[in-house]
Amino acid sequence: DVIIVSGHRLSTAEIESALIMHKGVAETAVIGTADELTGQAVYAFVTLKPCVLLVPRSAARAKEFVLQVRKVIGPFTALNKIYIVSGLPRTRSAKGRLLETQIMRRIMRKIVAGEPARRPQHRRGAS
Repeated sequence: DVIIVSGHRLSTAEIESALIMHKGVAETAVIGTADELTGQAVYAFVTLKPCVLLVPRSAARAKEFVLQVRKVIGPFTALNKIYIVSGLPRTRSAKGRLLETQIMRRIMRKIVAGEPARRPQHRRGAS
C-alpha cells in the first residue's frame, strides 16, 4: 500500500522495514487513514521482542521508533501514533497472505477510529 502524506508517497512496506530494523521490534504493521490536514495519517502497530522491556513510559519507546523511521527513510516521515501491542490480528485459516493483510488492516483502522474491533469468525464449511 502507498500512503500519501503532505504530498510525500510513503510505502507501508518501507515504513514496516524501517521499524523492523530496530533491535526491539519483533513484528509490525502500518496503515494509513484519512486526515484533513495532511491527506493521510500514518499509524504503526508494533510487537516487541520478548527480550525487550517496555520502558516505564511507553512514549519514550514510541519516540525511539519514530527516530528509527526518520533515520532510515528521512526526516519528512511522520508517524501519527504507534500502538505497542501484544500481537497483530490474524485469520484462523490459511487462505493466503493477501486476505490476512486486508483483514488485519481493516481491524487496525477500526482500532484507530475508536470502533470495536472483533476477530473474524471462522464459519463451518467455508473454504
